[in-house]
Amino acid sequence: MNAVLKSQQVDDTIMDDLPDPVLTDAFNTAVGFAARTYEIVIARWGDKNTLPCLHTLLVFYWFMMDFDVGRQYLEDSLPWEQTALLLNYLLRTGEFTPRLDTPEIPWPEGGKAHPLPEDYAMRGLIYTGTYFPKKWFDNTAIDDDEKYFEPASTVSKHCERILWLGYSMAMRKRRLHWDENTGQFSTKSNESNDDNQSTDDGTSETSNPA
Repeated sequence: MNAVLKSQQVDDTIMDDLPDPVLTDAFNTAVGFAARTYEIVIARWGDKNTLPCLHTLLVFYWFMMDFDVGRQYLEDSLPWEQTALLLNYLLRTGEFTPRLDTPEIPWPEGGKAHPLPEDYAMRGLIYTGTYFPKKWFDNTAIDDDEKYFEPASTVSKHCERILWLGYSMAMRKRRLHWDENTGQFSTKSNESNDDNQSTDDGTSETSNPA
């Protein structure tokens, strides 16, 4: 993070106006290690126990993809195709309709926030400053023991949060894309699909990874 953030202020102007960091072997090793860790975790997409880890990793990358310097040093290291496959898998196997097109992370239906266990661990970190809505941690009715308890319903909350992060990143139209027609994630934009729709034999080229 020191290679990207010189202070704890996170507005766009400060981030994008920082001088180019001097990259070290340690920085490059850290970027590669984080990407490999993400790949290992994402490869176990059928294991619900990996959802909290995927969530926390995606929050970091979601934040960093907002800045030129973050994209410059991290974007190429991420397995975007595998990410699209994971997101489509969660869409396909989920027993609920995720709320994706919301300006902030989806609130519980009752209107009272009930943070995920890892939300408490990420609270106050530099890269979560714009992630959690105001009053997200104001529910004083939650006991300390309950904060880290994960009932079965937590799985769907994790999935919705991961899908929301994926959709938010896809709306930036860079490596990850969302197709409104198919309701699927891919690594090819709709514009590219339109350009390549017809081939010599009359078939259509698609980029649906599911």
